Amino acid sequence: AYRNAVLPGADACRLINSEGDLLPGLIVDRYGDRLVVQVTTLGMERQLDAVLAALRELLAPTTIVERADAPVRAHEGLPLRTGFLHGADAAVTCRVGRARFALDLLDPHKTGFYLDQQANYALVAAHVRPGDRVLDTFCHLGGFAIHAALAGATSVLAVDSAAASIERAQAAAQLSGAGGIEFRCANAFDVLKAEQSSGARYDLIILDPPTFTRARDAVPGALRGYKELHLRALQMLPAGGRLATFSCSHHIGAELFLQSVLDAATDAKLTIRREAILAASPDHPVLPQIPETEYLKGFVFTVLETARK
Repeated sequence: AYRNAVLPGADACRLINSEGDLLPGLIVDRYGDRLVVQVTTLGMERQLDAVLAALRELLAPTTIVERADAPVRAHEGLPLRTGFLHGADAAVTCRVGRARFALDLLDPHKTGFYLDQQANYALVAAHVRPGDRVLDTFCHLGGFAIHAALAGATSVLAVDSAAASIERAQAAAQLSGAGGIEFRCANAFDVLKAEQSSGARYDLIILDPPTFTRARDAVPGALRGYKELHLRALQMLPAGGRLATFSCSHHIGAELFLQSVLDAATDAKLTIRREAILAASPDHPVLPQIPETEYLKGFVFTVLETARK
């Protein structure tokens, strides 16, 4: 009932979000008539048969994919594995926002898709103006790029280092009727550096990198990485240009992440205006008493016309 209320009519959503649903160690995602189950704790592993029986009875899925490949399982002494717990078809086509994606639920990214960004595709696309040039870095299957094109951007460059992701992103753009997108298989840091050095200009730049740190002692290095991304992006935005940036690094809270943007803006001698504060899609509930449930942070900024000296 909660998912139907926060994401009515969604083809895909997270049904159980571990601690966020008071079921630590259990994630269940729904993609059409297929489910993906991920167990990360020994206690939940011991209850897996009961969980599967309940899912089959309540939801009657055609396929249940097991994604027991999260590295955290090693801390519990659990083996890593992927495969089928019911049925045997990991291919499914789903609508996410305005786009359609042909998914492989055995894709090594998350459970086949970054469902936590589902609501943010439309929220970021709301900042696209007709005729915009857009750069989408770490694009995975192109969710932000496709929504930007559908919102009226005439030129979109979408970058990811995984060739399989780029291939599926191209297929998703075709399924969605989104034109004007160049998908490039490359290192996003290298592309940002090259584009900035060449004097390229974009109206909207999207930064959605993977986590930069899984340990507290790596936070200083992660912050340097975020600042570099932000500095290069801000230097390619004209007055009125927009930056949408995200962090999924648990050990870097919203204040630290925001400071990395402000430090980059100071170095670039720019004044920026915050347009939006973003978070995980509402099917990923946040419990304030459990900080780990609020792992995804995002902001949209505009470079002010009076900023450049």
